[in-house]
Amino acid sequence: MYFYQTGGLLHVPCHVDPEIFRQELHYFKIHDLILRALPKPAEKKHMELPKHKNLQVLWKLLEYPQSSAPAKFLAVVEIVVIVLAVASFCIETLPEFHESIREGWKNNNTAAVFFAIEASCMVVFTFEFILRVISCPDKLQFCKGILNIIDLITILPFYVTLILQNERALDSFVVLRVVRLAGSSEY
Repeated sequence: MYFYQTGGLLHVPCHVDPEIFRQELHYFKIHDLILRALPKPAEKKHMELPKHKNLQVLWKLLEYPQSSAPAKFLAVVEIVVIVLAVASFCIETLPEFHESIREGWKNNNTAAVFFAIEASCMVVFTFEFILRVISCPDKLQFCKGILNIIDLITILPFYVTLILQNERALDSFVVLRVVRLAGSSEY
């Protein structure tokens, strides 16, 4: 109907497979010249999977949210954790909390809450990263991926500061925390 109302304009929605769109046009007897003018359907991207069956399930779960309902649920959980980490990070920078943050999480309950939220989020990010490393089909390609490098670079400082027991060192990694959260935007 839209085709006839607009004088022959076609719009292919991004969520519709071009081949299905082509079949629909053919079914509704849209002129063959228009069908030939449409771009040829692109070859579908091959989903590279690990060889082991359990790793395939894990890889699909972590990398392809559209593959199943549990994968979608996991992606939503990861987004919630990201939002929680961003919100905590933003709230922590408000002037009302500067003094409690300076005192450190060992001496102040407010700072301890922020630390607990950050630590919890980092554990989730770390667990997810380790599972992705374990289940990835090509370890070398995984290591070359820019988002994976960003994930690693931004997870490590948290653990380095824990090992060094230096709460102030976390302040120097603020930029990396923001990069980590921005890098998680792939979801």
